[in-house]
Amino acid sequence: MKLDSSSTKDIISLYSDVITELKNRDVIRTNDLAGDFGKYLAINHYNTTSSLPNIIEAEVGTGSGNIDAISKNGDRYIIKTTTSNLAGPFIGPVSKDVENQQFTYLIIVKLNKELRLEKILEVSWEVFLKYKHWYEDTNSWNIDISKNLDGEAVSIHDIYRRKRIEVVIKSREYWYTYVDGVGEYWALIDKQKDKYTIFFIVVSSNESVIFDRLHFDSIENATQALIRNQYSKVEESNKALYSIIPQPPFNEGHLMKIYSKYGAWK
Repeated sequence: MKLDSSSTKDIISLYSDVITELKNRDVIRTNDLAGDFGKYLAINHYNTTSSLPNIIEAEVGTGSGNIDAISKNGDRYIIKTTTSNLAGPFIGPVSKDVENQQFTYLIIVKLNKELRLEKILEVSWEVFLKYKHWYEDTNSWNIDISKNLDGEAVSIHDIYRRKRIEVVIKSREYWYTYVDGVGEYWALIDKQKDKYTIFFIVVSSNESVIFDRLHFDSIENATQALIRNQYSKVEESNKALYSIIPQPPFNEGHLMKIYSKYGAWK
């Protein structure tokens, strides 16, 4: 249907049909369209991006409190959707006297006024504590989506950051691991100036995307670290066994820092 040539009556009818269908698909569950859209988009994006953990919606009445989603590893997520630069409110277990950690990550879904997705940010508990503000009139915490927050949060999706920065990696000696529930991770060890850098790569939409990196003093230390973390070297004779191997260009993507920052490295 071409909307610009359709009657207003037909467009209203189409809108009603879309709302009904989204309710049937269990996307719309409340009167908060933006909130329902944001929760669906966030969970869907995590579960369809190989470099992100799979998360499932927390069931109501299971002791999850205000938690919206849980990962296989037990990480707890709160999802907040906004069409402005203020996310919140955080009511309930996140009280004014915050002491104990109430969630692992806050996912902020930023929509425009037409409810189109602009960005998804992942905010750790520590970063949340740093940038939260208490609002007496609502008796709750809120958090501003500022440049400072943008710099410390992990950008999961951002339509304004689609331009890739190519990274030159000379090595083609691939290392591989499969993370259950997440997908395939690849690694390359390359000498960069006076350090040996492990580049961690995923293949997304046929694009080789760097999602993290670690630096070592020697190639031996880098190699042993990969082996210690269940990576296996891909032999030239076995490359045909893999469905897809990352190929250049290697582009700087969403720096998830699951190894360098979030404690997955042993």
